[in-house]
Amino acid sequence: MQPPSAVQVLSAASNGVVITQGATGQNVWLNILYYTPSGTATATFGSVPAGSATLGTTGNVVLGFQIPLTTVPGTYKFTVTDGTYTASTNFTVVAATISAVPSSVLSGGPLNIVGKGFVINGLGIAMQDSKGNSIGGTTLTLAISPNSTLSTVAGTMAQVVHGTYTLTVYDAFHTASVTLTVSPNIKITDGAFANLNQLSGVKGDPIIISGTGFTASSNLTIWYGQTLSTLQVVNPTNGFGSLTSTVGNLPGLAFNVPVWINPGLSVVKVVDGSGFSATANFTVYKPYILISPSSGVGGATIQISGGYFQGGDQCFIQVDGQPVVTIPTNGIFASSADQFSGFFIVPSGLSAGSHTITVRDNDNNTQVTTFTAVSSQTTVSGINTLKVAVAPLQTLVGGVYKGINATYTNTLNVQVTGLAIAVVRNSAGQTAGVFSGTLTMAAGASSPVYVAFYPPLPSQSYTVSVYVVTPSGVAISPLSTVTVSL
Repeated sequence: MQPPSAVQVLSAASNGVVITQGATGQNVWLNILYYTPSGTATATFGSVPAGSATLGTTGNVVLGFQIPLTTVPGTYKFTVTDGTYTASTNFTVVAATISAVPSSVLSGGPLNIVGKGFVINGLGIAMQDSKGNSIGGTTLTLAISPNSTLSTVAGTMAQVVHGTYTLTVYDAFHTASVTLTVSPNIKITDGAFANLNQLSGVKGDPIIISGTGFTASSNLTIWYGQTLSTLQVVNPTNGFGSLTSTVGNLPGLAFNVPVWINPGLSVVKVVDGSGFSATANFTVYKPYILISPSSGVGGATIQISGGYFQGGDQCFIQVDGQPVVTIPTNGIFASSADQFSGFFIVPSGLSAGSHTITVRDNDNNTQVTTFTAVSSQTTVSGINTLKVAVAPLQTLVGGVYKGINATYTNTLNVQVTGLAIAVVRNSAGQTAGVFSGTLTMAAGASSPVYVAFYPPLPSQSYTVSVYVVTPSGVAISPLSTVTVSL
């Protein structure tokens, strides 16, 4: 038994994809199925003849057709008959239209256009300002679906002065336009790497502000910080409303993050002489410091480290506001990664109790923590015990390594996962190694961790301090200190 006759509309430009709508001028194929073998199939589009073709021995044939350019948008029937069998299918012709999502765009910023009713032939764009002048510089890569819908693959608005502009999309048969409202735009980049976006950093970091879309030939005022204090007035913009100062090959203004900024989210705002403005967010990191151990007697050597201090700056350490001796003795300096590490010596005669440790760099990045001075230091035993065991890391060559077993009691009501850090010092107080092991601490439970000393340490007596750091970088005070002999 022969299946019912049928007709499908296929996209001629998309390898025969079935479609239900399209544009005038679009080439389609009619897939004619299950008619009289070797008969003649005649097609119409609404009341317009759409051609005829001889059916194959299976009663099938494909017939090409172009949607007439004079077709009014609406829904029409493709009807095919061979005198014995008749079938039809609906097809909607859509008008050429476009819109911008959103219609307000930033000068030099992303541009997204959607639409329908276009064909692939001769596809292009044109931009004009409010006076009808042609404007170059806009890049827009468009894609057309088999159903003639238009989408943006990638798009960037030209760097133009703020105002309204008309974007036109055209093909071989159609045009459609949309009005764009363009606003000023600023970008923050790294002062050392002009192409690297810089949306966060520490006090003193070099950054560059570049901008476009401002009033032509206008002075610009830079505002910065949580309360938007005036930073400075810069050179006027050029005829395109872009900053005219140059840093290397990048138009813009170079400056350092002000030392008076508080950590957290700040706003950079640029205002021109006509009141048009643009903003960008910049996060100033809050420094952190870790000390180990967190208690000791006068004269003890304490390890101290931290992050989010200005790279290259000296990090000054004070106890209760007074400078202390550091190791290295010529000062502790932050690395290019904004981190530092070193030691300080607890002042002799420090009274028992809690004391404030302050770290401040040359750019006023500051953080404090507390240290507990004790009258005498006792060796902790029974909590940590020396153990000889196989290192748990499979990447290590097989063998037996000395390490330390520690038990940490998690007093929080949630599970915490972190690293158990073991700082090993020799009898002179020098760091012989820093080792770590993973630790999962169930809520309100005691959890053991084994930290292997690898590479192996020379045989002698060591002081080992164990503390925990969570993935967010929060340090938990040293679990305990124990003297061990290897």
